[in-house]
Amino acid sequence: MAGDYLVDGARIMAMRRARGLSRRVLADLVGCSEEWLRLVEKGVRPLDRLSTLMRIAGVLRVEDLSELVDGPVALPAAAGVPGHPDGGFGGSADMVLALLLPRRPADDGPVEDVHRVRRRVSAAWEVWRRSPRRYTELRRDLPGLLLTAQATARAAHAEDAASSAGGAPKREAASEGALSGRAFSGRAASGGAGTVAVREVAGMAAAELGRVYRLFATVLRGSGEYAPALLAADRAVSVARGDPVAAAPAWAETAEVLVLLGRPADARRVCLTAADLAAGPASPRNRPYAPEAGATPRSRPYAPEAGATPPRRPYAPEAGATSHPRGTPYAAAVGACLLAAALAAAAEHDLLGVEELLNRARGLAARLPETDGDGGGDGDGDAGDGEDPDDFLVEVDLRAAAAAVRMGRHRQALRLAESLDPARLTTRDQRVRHFLTLAAAHARDRAPRAAAAMLRKVAESCPEELKHGAQAVRLLAELRLLDCATTQVELRELRELTRLTA
Repeated sequence: MAGDYLVDGARIMAMRRARGLSRRVLADLVGCSEEWLRLVEKGVRPLDRLSTLMRIAGVLRVEDLSELVDGPVALPAAAGVPGHPDGGFGGSADMVLALLLPRRPADDGPVEDVHRVRRRVSAAWEVWRRSPRRYTELRRDLPGLLLTAQATARAAHAEDAASSAGGAPKREAASEGALSGRAFSGRAASGGAGTVAVREVAGMAAAELGRVYRLFATVLRGSGEYAPALLAADRAVSVARGDPVAAAPAWAETAEVLVLLGRPADARRVCLTAADLAAGPASPRNRPYAPEAGATPRSRPYAPEAGATPPRRPYAPEAGATSHPRGTPYAAAVGACLLAAALAAAAEHDLLGVEELLNRARGLAARLPETDGDGGGDGDGDAGDGEDPDDFLVEVDLRAAAAAVRMGRHRQALRLAESLDPARLTTRDQRVRHFLTLAAAHARDRAPRAAAAMLRKVAESCPEELKHGAQAVRLLAELRLLDCATTQVELRELRELTRLTA
């Protein structure tokens, strides 16, 4: 109720006038009636929905809600719970609730064969990349998939612990659930072969759980729910359990969220550290510093200080090895970190840093394994799982254009994006991000009609993006503020198209 939030309508009116917005414009951007907003500003009606207050704060560019609230802010008890009138977390209430649920007992949950879990997780990532209804489908399916992945990982871990101790499995039904299938065929063998097989499957189950958490983070980040996205990314990092290659994509996702939360310096530091650990001996930071003849210390920016020891690595390279062989997952994992670090550098307007990081990422393409098909991965999705060199280079080009937009180099962003052959954009997610980058560059280059045309292409590729995608929603809000009759007509058509097809 209004008393719980103590929203001061007079403050909303003063902030609106300070931003130069009429009551009608603010009402249109928030999605309410002008009369309702007038009554709220006059103190006649309460503002009793947190989601509406957050939308008003977003349009007015208010970072601290205390500027709109006369007193302490109390969150409603029903927020984030399914059935709440405004959905709590913008339609992702079930996903957020699944993340916040306490951990279940080891014998609770729908345990499945780890290979089946892997197929289901891969199918969920494909929904994100290729489905026009990806938000609706994943918000419906991901909570159940998370419960299954958690239960399967717990069962596999319990079997691994029992096998290592030489005792019986802790789950009586272990032979049916996660512990069934080819991967566990050796668990009953004498000696260490069975233990190795059980341990491998436990690692597979943990890896799939990490992929589910990363998909949670990606979906929540895409819909603008950054706090739960950061929680999901942190869970993905925790699941990696010290494996630097498995942890690198999770750290990259964490950095993506940190950039959106206004912490680009932290994001870049996280990514570079994770990339160095994942690269192991291939990383410049993990090799002894030996300057070339005539070189100055500044020519090697990653040289450790005098007396410093190189970062601890959880494995030892083979004798004579200087880098990972082609086809190992390290290249895609390191590449995901470098691309996220490039966006963080762009948020800091570090042009040289962006170019250096993107060039390092391009150099990793030669180490990616060749795959059949039309590009199984993307840097904004499940990086490191089935990504081929051409698809990775497309991702580098997409990030280069997005970084140019972040730095305010709109003409450069347009040149980079328009030079990308649309035929190389093999997934719906890549096309959506490509058109959103073009729309943002046109909008900030004062070309609203071109921006609206790009948003129409976004709607054609994924109609739900204009309704649920945070970047698309922000662009629509920017364009609605422009006093252009033609653009307003196009935006109304886009809203109608989204309403009919989403």
